[in-house]
Amino acid sequence: MVPQFQDPADESTRFVMEPDSPYLRNLAALWAVDPRLAEAIENAPHDPFYAIEIAKSGDPTLAISNASGKKVYLHSKYQPVDEAKRLIDALNITEQCVFYVHGFGLGYHVESLREKISDESFILVFEPDLNILRAAFEARDLSGPISSKRVMFFWQADKANKIVLLMRNAFIKSNGLCLL
Repeated sequence: MVPQFQDPADESTRFVMEPDSPYLRNLAALWAVDPRLAEAIENAPHDPFYAIEIAKSGDPTLAISNASGKKVYLHSKYQPVDEAKRLIDALNITEQCVFYVHGFGLGYHVESLREKISDESFILVFEPDLNILRAAFEARDLSGPISSKRVMFFWQADKANKIVLLMRNAFIKSNGLCLL
């Protein structure tokens, strides 16, 4: 379900949402594993150019409008889950332990990948656009992948933070790599 805000321009209603909101579950999970990112997402201003729409399948999809109002969809307007599964099914993932994912969108491909890889594997998501992450966390419950500590987000050019995140399991990350 797409969150319903009272008025995006009114800061006092910024986080007024249903108690079972995916955003609340996702942020709770994120605060436990990456407080810096959780704080950055919470502080990101609402951007009306990022719109969650419902695809023909009933799943959310993300459209970003440019200055002239033209929409660019980050997923299929028809079957975003199937699109992600086709992308992941095309990969040879049998020997890889680490997956570098460039771009998060609403996370369908990350979730599909996570279902296929071993419990020892890691997914490193490179997504510098906090508005995309915020939209994903508002639209879909991704608290499972977040809580797993097997999905790590890299959202800013901060070498020290990257080294800390990567060194936790460096021995595993050197045994097979797949770029997506």
